[in-house]
Amino acid sequence: MNIIAVDDEKIQLRRVIDSINEYDSKINIKSFTNPLLVLEENDLAKTDVAILDIEMPGINGIELAKKLIDINPKINVIFVTGYAEYAIEAFNIYASGYITKPVNKAKIEKALSNLRYPIVSQSKIVCKCFGSFEAFYNNEPINFDRKKTKELFAYLVDRNGSICTMNEIASVLWEEGEHSSYLRMLVIDLKNTFDKLGISDSIVKVHNGCGVKVQAISCDYYDFLKTNDSTKYSGEYMSQYSWSEYTNAYIQSKISGELND
Repeated sequence: MNIIAVDDEKIQLRRVIDSINEYDSKINIKSFTNPLLVLEENDLAKTDVAILDIEMPGINGIELAKKLIDINPKINVIFVTGYAEYAIEAFNIYASGYITKPVNKAKIEKALSNLRYPIVSQSKIVCKCFGSFEAFYNNEPINFDRKKTKELFAYLVDRNGSICTMNEIASVLWEEGEHSSYLRMLVIDLKNTFDKLGISDSIVKVHNGCGVKVQAISCDYYDFLKTNDSTKYSGEYMSQYSWSEYTNAYIQSKISGELND
């Protein structure tokens, strides 16, 4: 993801940059304290997101946003300001987000997770959840050494970033019996699989639990949760796993609720 961040106040700009890095250190950031210099950049057509302060000398954030959109109609504009009265004007130019100061990681994460023009990154893991579960990286299927390793990953994807305890995972993957040692081996196997692909940081491991980093994953289920667009859903969700029936029921009830509104 390529981001430009613009704020004439150096301290505020540093706070934006630090918050972005805290959210995802792999994001490419170009920063400016002079908003007029932004328009001299050669790579604006390749910029995914512009995070702009509104109150700036020379050209304010809203005027700058209009010029950036003229250059790159698919750029996601996120405004940062301490003045709420700009909100209506900001959204009239189809901004992706509006952050009030002080900026922090949580606000950045929320804004970047709900962009008007989603960014499809080749470096993301792509998961197909509707129908049977499949996972891809760089357009190639991810080869798991064990079926249970793939199922473990599928369950973590299903939990949408929540940290799952080892006891919870074991109770889902096996209906009975003691499997703690085998589960620990599966977690190691999953990490090793992703290590080989250079994406091990997609898995979050904590004491006695693990989860996935949702910003590293693109999948039809996550898209549905954001947009309620059910066009890719054919009635099945991770159909090879019995535990997926609960989420499938949730999807169906959510669709029915939307249709009944």
